[in-house]
Amino acid sequence: MELSVFHIGSPLHLITVAACFGLAVVTTLLANRSKPNPATSHRWRTGIAISCLVAWIINTAFWLLPSHFQWDRSLPLHLCNLANLLGAYAIWKQWRPAQSIIYYWACGLCVCAFITPSLHSGIDSLSFWVFWIYHGVIPVAIGYVLIIDQFRPNWSDFARSSLVTTGFVMVLAGINWLTGWNYGFVGKGKPLQTSLLDWLGPYPIRILYIVLLGTAIFALLTVPWQKWSRSKIEK
Repeated sequence: MELSVFHIGSPLHLITVAACFGLAVVTTLLANRSKPNPATSHRWRTGIAISCLVAWIINTAFWLLPSHFQWDRSLPLHLCNLANLLGAYAIWKQWRPAQSIIYYWACGLCVCAFITPSLHSGIDSLSFWVFWIYHGVIPVAIGYVLIIDQFRPNWSDFARSSLVTTGFVMVLAGINWLTGWNYGFVGKGKPLQTSLLDWLGPYPIRILYIVLLGTAIFALLTVPWQKWSRSKIEK
């Protein structure tokens, strides 16, 4: 197994993704078992919220180091960067807007970072570990929000999250247009690895397709919960 270079679909890729989601499952199960004990449950909530924040700090600090800093990639402006902060806030404050956004982002957008990660370095590179640390806490956060806090999205959550996300994409698109950067992958460039963007046409029209596709995915992520809610009412 090749360990010094990262390839999509490689054993290293599959093992790493399995480890991230395995961590999320184990963490959620343990946190759920602690619910009858308020003190222990609070410690789990605090620990996971802090973990999200620490992951954001690790990634941000790593890329701001003089040896790694580049204006077009080191600023914490990618969606997954903000997902760490949203996850921490959603868990700590149980604020519904933050819960809804982290749900849609994690399940609809950040999942792309696990399927087609923009990464070439293997396990002998610190950037590999930083990448997976700050992405790995995202499924942990959404597992907590869905299972422990019992968040269930509705169409109001969909509308609010879609508007916030579209607004954020437009801000990033404007920054990228002015600077030539590619934060959020809504600039002229593309990720290091093959990704869905390869199928969405040339810049800038693909920004429109990204927004439409993201909105459609958010809608699909809402429908099952509405059907589930209706079935509970009917029973």
